Amino acid sequence: MRLVGYILLVLIGTVIGSYWPATPYLPPKETVLETVRDNVPFLADWLPEADEAEAPEAVEESTEVLEESAETASEAVEETIESAEETAEYVVVGAATEAAEETVEEVVDQPPITSATDETPDMATSVADNANLRTNQAAINIIKEREGLKLEAYTGPGGQLLIGYGHSADVTQGMTITAEQAETLLRDDLVITEQDIKKRLKVPVNENELSAMVLLAYNIGTGAFGSSSVLNELNGGNKAAAADSFLLWNKVRRDGELVEDSRLTEHREEERELFLK
Repeated sequence: MRLVGYILLVLIGTVIGSYWPATPYLPPKETVLETVRDNVPFLADWLPEADEAEAPEAVEESTEVLEESAETASEAVEETIESAEETAEYVVVGAATEAAEETVEEVVDQPPITSATDETPDMATSVADNANLRTNQAAINIIKEREGLKLEAYTGPGGQLLIGYGHSADVTQGMTITAEQAETLLRDDLVITEQDIKKRLKVPVNENELSAMVLLAYNIGTGAFGSSSVLNELNGGNKAAAADSFLLWNKVRRDGELVEDSRLTEHREEERELFLK
């Protein structure tokens, strides 16, 4: 119906336009509608409603649509932002978790940290640390085996009175002791020997090295050890030469001459082996 109205309006406007030949353009739609309603009443029902009446409703509908669209768009934007935040949080947490897992895996895969004491038994880190070292049980067992336990005073190879495990201080003829006393005398003798060796050392050593030197000094005496090539080579930083120098102390004097003794050779080889452990 509205289409028919517009067609009639155009036709009528054309007719009316002929009354105003000097008019270079078609009159406004509102003017034509008013003129038709006033002059041609029977066409009024066929004419469209005035734009002024329709405009507010159209504007209102458009406004509502725009508001709904804006609200929908706002909700969509909020949902998108929320989703982005969740995704970002997931990515960050996931990345952090993955990085932590990789770090743990790297740490687990790493070989265990070793210290100098793991590589060398009870290695002193400085000359001062040598004071904490003691003769180990392996060396003590060797001394006991070599000397043997004697609870009554006896004369040793050098003509000196000995007792227990080769103890020499304050021993008198006919003197006797118990096994417990012999153990105590041995421990005391070892402490004295250790202290004498430590005060001569200029380099850090480990427990095996100290114990091997105690074995040698217990046999040859601390005085002889102090001038030995074992100590000199060790203080000079040449441990290999110091180890080989143990083998030089395998001689005894017989008939005024120094000769090699097989038993001493065996002892020196045993000490060298302990020194190099």
